[in-house]
Amino acid sequence: MASGTPVVASDVGGLQYTVVPEETGLLAPPKDEVAFAAAIDRILLDPTYRNKLGQAARKRVETKFSWEGVAEQLSELYTDLAQSVEVPISKTAFVSA
Repeated sequence: MASGTPVVASDVGGLQYTVVPEETGLLAPPKDEVAFAAAIDRILLDPTYRNKLGQAARKRVETKFSWEGVAEQLSELYTDLAQSVEVPISKTAFVSA
């Protein structure tokens, strides 16, 4: 994906998050060699579709899997968590003037 190549992968584990079907590549059912081969053929036989998937794959890598992209996602996660957690105020806390 980082090289602008669309991906054909099995629809399992982390690949389900990495590859966006019909956008950055294609997912085939696990252990289905016929579906896997059909997905490869589909990409190889249509250069326009292949290029569209490849460009989207590269963009996804840059936004989701670069250091900057990962840092941004973590920042958003921490912000969301901080907003959803109530922090109790200790009765022994004091404010100095």
